Amino acid sequence: MEIGQKLMSIGAGSEGFPDASAHPLFTNCTYMTSTPKGTKRMQIKAYSVKNGVPYLLCAMLNDRGWPITLKHGTTSLSYQNVFLSEIGVIQYVGYCDFLFFSRIKIPSGEYA
Repeated sequence: MEIGQKLMSIGAGSEGFPDASAHPLFTNCTYMTSTPKGTKRMQIKAYSVKNGVPYLLCAMLNDRGWPITLKHGTTSLSYQNVFLSEIGVIQYVGYCDFLFFSRIKIPSGEYA
């Protein structure tokens, strides 16, 4: 299966990755459409659908494998757990050294 097809399958919920849409651990995560400067590797962890658009929960990593942290004004933003649009991931895959697939476990229970 081609990488783009696999990413689309994850975003559609058909690859066994968890849906993080309604879990409170991820309600404050940033939703983005493009990758931050310095991204060389991505780790795909889960997916979410927001307003009909599929997003993938990602860790954006530098060339050493460390999560990217960038300063925005007076605050710093870590790109360790961000939702990147499925199309944003697919567009950037060619620029990455590595793309990791690592399903996370989301605790079940009443959280919706």
